[in-house]
Amino acid sequence: MEMSMLKLLKKALEELPDLMKDPEQWTSLDIDCSPKTRRVWTVWNNNKIMLERFGPCGPGEARYRPNPGPSATVIMRGQCEVGIGFSSEARDEAPIISRTLAGGGECFEMPASDTWHYIRPTQETFAITVMGTAWGCGPEFKENFSPLDEETKEDVIFTFSYHLERWPIRIPNI
Repeated sequence: MEMSMLKLLKKALEELPDLMKDPEQWTSLDIDCSPKTRRVWTVWNNNKIMLERFGPCGPGEARYRPNPGPSATVIMRGQCEVGIGFSSEARDEAPIISRTLAGGGECFEMPASDTWHYIRPTQETFAITVMGTAWGCGPEFKENFSPLDEETKEDVIFTFSYHLERWPIRIPNI
């Protein structure tokens, strides 16, 4: 049986402090759409670990899109509304089946290939995501992506490292 994405996230969090010691192994993206996102990511055990710093956005502004692969996310700090949709039919947009307000320490998992989602931060929010192998379905949005400058990339990594050292995230056994 395949490991759940939440269990994989828990394992990634255990190894993350050591991974963050080498900024050279991290790639970055400045995602200039709603919400404004500064992301750094690295490959880990054939998965991606993403450190994401989201700027706040208003109701209806967050991009709703297909999830590109199985994933699990923990909110490290901040608060966001998470909308999740599901549709097994090919369509432009899946109906939203769940909305949740998630804050520091809370996790969610999206293991199914027909899952859509949005994340709407209500304040500056820091999240850690583990993403499995991409399904290769659905549209890709890359028109507003560019790398972060080196100083900003290192600042994002430092911010996550600082918070995890002082306030470790504990995911219960599931």
